[in-house]
Amino acid sequence: MAIGTSTCHMLIADKEEKIEGVCGIVEDGIIPGYYSYETGQVAVGELFFCQ
Repeated sequence: MAIGTSTCHMLIADKEEKIEGVCGIVEDGIIPGYYSYETGQVAVGELFFCQ
C-alpha cells in the first residue's frame, strides 16, 4: 500500500478475474507472470488531519 494524499491498494494473483470496484487489472504489472489489481482511495491524507 502506498499512502499520501490518496492511497493505492495493489494485489497480485495468478489468474484474471473481474472484481467490482477494482480500477485496473494489468498482466505482468508488478511481477512477470501474474496479474496486478489496483484500486485507489482519494483524499486519504485529509482523514489523518481531521482526527
